[in-house]
Amino acid sequence: MGDVTKLRPRGRGVGRPFRKGQSGNPSGRAKTPPEFLAQARASAPEALQVAITLMRDEAADPKLRLQAAALVLDRAYGKAPQQIESEVNLNAEVRSVTVAELMAMADR
Repeated sequence: MGDVTKLRPRGRGVGRPFRKGQSGNPSGRAKTPPEFLAQARASAPEALQVAITLMRDEAADPKLRLQAAALVLDRAYGKAPQQIESEVNLNAEVRSVTVAELMAMADR
């Protein structure tokens, strides 16, 4: 059998196809074509009207009506802020907290 290590490029391990400091996507995320955005924005009033019609249709599935209502409210007033619970101890000095204590805090 041949030596498998000769098949792998030097200096890079398994699962590390790029050199240190080199991005796998240097151009970033592809931009949405302006034509697509213009067409979507032109159709937005009609799409909102469909959601409103579905929301008001008492014969429609209640789950769909609720989703349509949520969509209309999100567009009208923005999404509701998400609340995050956290416990902060301002009396402890950062340097006096051990790694184990930090891990225990992270697990809460």
